[in-house]
Amino acid sequence: GVGQFYQRAMVYHQEKWSRQHKALEPTEAEMAFDIPDKKVFTSYRYPYLDDQGTLYFYRSSFKRPGAFYTHTPDGKTERLQFQGITLDTYFSYSGGRLLWSEMGFDPRWGWKNYANIHMYDARTGHSTKLTSRSKIVSPDLSEAGDRIAAVQIDVQQNTNIVIIHAETGELI
Repeated sequence: GVGQFYQRAMVYHQEKWSRQHKALEPTEAEMAFDIPDKKVFTSYRYPYLDDQGTLYFYRSSFKRPGAFYTHTPDGKTERLQFQGITLDTYFSYSGGRLLWSEMGFDPRWGWKNYANIHMYDARTGHSTKLTSRSKIVSPDLSEAGDRIAAVQIDVQQNTNIVIIHAETGELI
């Protein structure tokens, strides 16, 4: 019946996958750097590689909160900035600057929340909150680094794409 079919299929595919796995050669990307603690599940997300070969990425684990990191060609891994409370760990990178959205809360009304854009400049080590009391998510920095495209959500839950000045946080 169905149970025997399932068992035969699993045995067949397990053998096939094992042969395929043994034939695989590690790629350069897999050997970019050693994973520090292989006993703890660690997630690496959204890698960006700059012109000098520095890798920017988001790393989180069950042991440590999520943060943005760099890994340089000489083998050094450094934490740049912790990410605050967020619904999405996505970030954008361009020209040495990281951009992401974090949740913000009204100090008086606990039910009111916001999504504000934050930027970290890896060259200076300075972090800036670009928007306040806004509902702007999924920011992406332009290649020139002067503008941000993002999604703004209004009180009726309608969404619009907006362009924001990268230095002031003002809508253009």
